[in-house]
Amino acid sequence: AAETHAWISRSYAHQWRPECYQPKEGKGAQTSGRLMSDERFPKAERLRKRREFKSADTHKTARIVTPNLIILRAPNTLDHVRIGITVSKKIGKSVDRNRVKRLLREAYRKNKGMFKPGNDYILIARSPRIVTTSTIAQEIVKALGPA
Repeated sequence: AAETHAWISRSYAHQWRPECYQPKEGKGAQTSGRLMSDERFPKAERLRKRREFKSADTHKTARIVTPNLIILRAPNTLDHVRIGITVSKKIGKSVDRNRVKRLLREAYRKNKGMFKPGNDYILIARSPRIVTTSTIAQEIVKALGPA
């Protein structure tokens, strides 16, 4: 006789787990009912090669300076935005630089609408004092203006 397993027919269910730890029907990410906004940062939206950064620098149409950032904007031939993030060793040790890069990526992902499609943007960190994502997001919104 074939042995049946309860955990195969029901997602995330395990027959050895007590019922209180089993997911309820209609609960979970798949059935949440609301659509998640596009807050990803895929490779297609990144400047990754040195030549892409150099091209954006030589063809820049705007250079916006804020207390914690320098934002360079250059046109591209694509229908979407590409972002490059640069953090020099003046900012601090690698832990500090990586934290600033994470904050800049997060600020971009939360405010994608501020960046005009068809442009490359380079975000250059000027100061290690970038304390929160909201601080840097406010600077970006103020610098780029309303969408």
